[in-house]
Amino acid sequence: MSVTIVLPTKNSEKYLREVLAAIFRQKTDFAFEMTVIDSGSTDGTLSVVREFPQVRLVEIPPAEFGHGKTRNYAMTLSQSDYIVFLTHDATPSTDFWLANLVRDVKGDEKIAGGFGRHIPRLDCDPFEARTIENHFNIWLGGTRRVNEIVSGKEYPEEELHKLKFFSNANSIIKRSVWEKIPFKDVRMAEDQEWASDVLAAGYKTVYSHDGAVIHSHSERPFNIFRRSFDEYKALKRVHGYTGMKYPWQIFPWVARLTYSDLKYLWRQRNDLSIIRRLGWSWFACAKNVGKKTGEYLGTHHERLPKSWQERISFQERLTNKKQT
Repeated sequence: MSVTIVLPTKNSEKYLREVLAAIFRQKTDFAFEMTVIDSGSTDGTLSVVREFPQVRLVEIPPAEFGHGKTRNYAMTLSQSDYIVFLTHDATPSTDFWLANLVRDVKGDEKIAGGFGRHIPRLDCDPFEARTIENHFNIWLGGTRRVNEIVSGKEYPEEELHKLKFFSNANSIIKRSVWEKIPFKDVRMAEDQEWASDVLAAGYKTVYSHDGAVIHSHSERPFNIFRRSFDEYKALKRVHGYTGMKYPWQIFPWVARLTYSDLKYLWRQRNDLSIIRRLGWSWFACAKNVGKKTGEYLGTHHERLPKSWQERISFQERLTNKKQT
């Protein structure tokens, strides 16, 4: 059995040394190799990579980057049985992260791949930290989960959404399945598209609770709005999942979520000073306005002019930066 870990980078200096060091501390009973694919970094990313001579560095022009396209290219760079994808800011949480990921997808030829749990960083905003913990520990479950869609069975929309969830921020892909079903060349949600395709083809995916990484984003409210727009646009395209149907639902949802956030902040986060909790209280309201407005617009993106969609989208802005 052979494993290759792939890390796409672009101006990824902040956490990169930490991530690479954690990768090379992994304790496994199999050998693994490491590839970094960089798409035009201008900060200290390449210098950090060169501190680790075990890493194979592959550089591509910024315009050549694509979430599905680049990962397909990465699959062709080795002949390993398994390819593990990480993002530049996802740090393996233990020295057994890789062994756990591999263990959880072995033993069943119908398993196409899997994804691991995310643990919020210590400096993550309190609401995002709670969202991540609820998502992976409650919504997906606190243990290994095998996802399969049984032909002819009817699934509620929410259950179908859960079954098809997948994240290439921390994933493992079986080469033999990828050779039949590669990633699609899309701007966003190539992981969700792939999971949907393999499940439709009769394969299974796995949620690895023990194959965890430390990974979170603390965003400003406007970026939360943009990411929410992208997320619900992708969910509708990939899964047919419909978020908020009517604009008048935004205010009640913002009020409900903000009340929940404030209750959590003032009752459970006694580790924060009163001044910090006051600041996070304002942030909670602004964050929820951005999140639910982005959800509504993303759900109904086809009603917006293409130019508006490009202005709103976080992914469009990121992609345009990669091409400069």
